[in-house]
Amino acid sequence: MVLWRLTNYMAIIVATLWCFPQAFASELNLPNNKVQAYYKSHLRPTAVDGFDNIGISILVIGAISGVLAHRYDNKINRYFNKKERLGGSLTDLGNSFGTRYLNLVVAGIQMIWDRSNGVAHVESLLGTTLMVIAMKKSIHRTRPNQDNEDSFPSGHTSIAFASSGSLSFAYGWKAAIPAYTLTSLTILARLESNKHWFSDLVVATSIGVFWARAAGIHHHYLAPIIFKDGAGVRFTYAF
Repeated sequence: MVLWRLTNYMAIIVATLWCFPQAFASELNLPNNKVQAYYKSHLRPTAVDGFDNIGISILVIGAISGVLAHRYDNKINRYFNKKERLGGSLTDLGNSFGTRYLNLVVAGIQMIWDRSNGVAHVESLLGTTLMVIAMKKSIHRTRPNQDNEDSFPSGHTSIAFASSGSLSFAYGWKAAIPAYTLTSLTILARLESNKHWFSDLVVATSIGVFWARAAGIHHHYLAPIIFKDGAGVRFTYAF
């Protein structure tokens, strides 16, 4: 079971990246050459940079954790649906951070005064969205509330982690504290809204973290350093 899910997970990732230029151009009626140019200069290098040993480990750990979390899906679902845990206002706030629209607005504002960080943020959201859509449309897991078959993985959660990771890589703990606080609310809100199983959220977390890190590496926020006696990671952000 674990091996099958891991294989399916990785196959979807490869298929998404391989088919991106033609599918994206056709869907939005854009000139294919411009999409190809963006793909070759930005999205593909971001994915290539992200698929190092650490990036692959993030996705594999996420997949295995999702399989293990599956056994607790029903129990956690009953806990959150027995009575209201967050309250309407906090649930709405948590759901709003992960809609893509709010996150793109944040990235757009960011680009006005810090273009490089803003572009990386957008790329993390784009990569996350493409992977999530590909997985949803191929796996067809039914939501707990029976609305549709788009439960796995959670788009809100993956987008929230992509944004939080991008902001954290760019600006450090001052951005990380409020960003991850909102992300935590998003996770709880998706459970409270009966939109996702717990395992949907676990796997979505790894997807968001992966693409935030990949975009950060591509734009030089995170870079490996080799020392004489070892190795490390350089982390830089703008003040």
